[in-house]
Amino acid sequence: MKKVSTPSFVITLPLVTKGRDVVVMRKRFEAAKRLYNALLSEGISRLNAMRCDPRWADLRDAKDLQEKRAGYKALRDLYGFSEYSLSSFGTGLKNRLWRDHLGAHEPQTLAKRVFSALDEYSFKKRGLPRFKGRKRPLHSIEGKSAASAIRYQPETACLLWAGLMMPVILPKAGRDKYLDEALKGRIKFARVVWRNINGKKRFFTQLTVEGNPPATFKTVNASGGLDIGPSTVAVFSDSGASLEGFCPGVIPCAKTLRKLQRKADRSLRATNPHAFDEKGRRINRSKTDSSKRLLNIRRQIANAERTLQARRKSEHGQLVNRLLGQANVWQIEKLSYVAFQKMFGKSVKNRAPGYFVQHLKRKAESAGGKVVELDTWKLKMSQYDHCTETYTKKPLSQRWHRLGDGSGMIQRDVYSALLAHCTDGKIHCPSSISKMLAAHECVLRRTGLWKNQSASVVAHATAPV
Repeated sequence: MKKVSTPSFVITLPLVTKGRDVVVMRKRFEAAKRLYNALLSEGISRLNAMRCDPRWADLRDAKDLQEKRAGYKALRDLYGFSEYSLSSFGTGLKNRLWRDHLGAHEPQTLAKRVFSALDEYSFKKRGLPRFKGRKRPLHSIEGKSAASAIRYQPETACLLWAGLMMPVILPKAGRDKYLDEALKGRIKFARVVWRNINGKKRFFTQLTVEGNPPATFKTVNASGGLDIGPSTVAVFSDSGASLEGFCPGVIPCAKTLRKLQRKADRSLRATNPHAFDEKGRRINRSKTDSSKRLLNIRRQIANAERTLQARRKSEHGQLVNRLLGQANVWQIEKLSYVAFQKMFGKSVKNRAPGYFVQHLKRKAESAGGKVVELDTWKLKMSQYDHCTETYTKKPLSQRWHRLGDGSGMIQRDVYSALLAHCTDGKIHCPSSISKMLAAHECVLRRTGLWKNQSASVVAHATAPV
């Protein structure tokens, strides 16, 4: 019988660890890393052997879909390329080498992780998974159920893991209402995670709880339009319009990170002058040594990256909650975030607009709404004028849109959000746009998002041709 999946969410809680706990967990993570690499090596070997079979090439050219599925399934069974087969291989390897460090469920969850990555790679949905090493360690180990070796005990507020009993740091009762409500749900399984904070390993537990997360915001059954830029977000809904900075709190973190990166570059050049030519360019295949000062700066860079990521995630959540307080259905342009990275690399790296859209989609669906992505090429939000129903290209430096009837100028991003709000998904609705603009004209003028055109501009726009 197929297992029924249910919605779930994750709670992350810090653990109180002693010296012995840290030593034991480090050994277990090392054993899990080696088992992961062994599973990945075995999985790649089985996949390559299956691809070398002549029947694989024949199935690629087959036109019958059912024949293809049956043939691929037979080949997978023949070469043991399945989650169950990899799990059996991992369990046997664990029993021979790491019986004292890992339980029965850890190899199964690691095999599931490896097979999922290789399965996507076999269908060309992602690249070849990489092995874990010193620079790319294994950061998490999870159980398979609430009764596995890694489990959370609500009575004592402790995480149990094969002889280890580590208390979980919880706020006082009633201080965090979200956490109090979240811990009432059924815990599916627990996970142990470590992070490098200020150069030290800190251990956490992540509890996967069944159901939807408790709502910390009130939603409104309405619709709105968004225009997401590399550094700003324009919002237009029935309750108002606004233009605000996108994740303004990451700017100080980004400046600190940039200073540390320049400091690390100066230290690297001072320690390894032989690795750079007379113009300061790096010489290919030149070996470099890292001083203690450079290693310390790199630890500071890693901590600055972690701080920036946490700040960005927090501001994404706050913005999503505010948006869902205005409407639960949002219409946005379908953007290419890869193109965003090429054009506005630093800004996209710091603000992550693609991750924000994913966050908004997830919370909107949880609130009974949705995010509708509009066809950018068909609607051409940045070029359309509802007064004349024409399209005019504008350079990126032109931040104000002059309305075709000469009534004024409106901020370009806010106007795009208005167009996204009023469209039916296929064509623009000039009458709806005019009504919405008339209803919010006072607010737009008061907030500085609408201003009158100069007399010379109006005369030029109304002059006969």
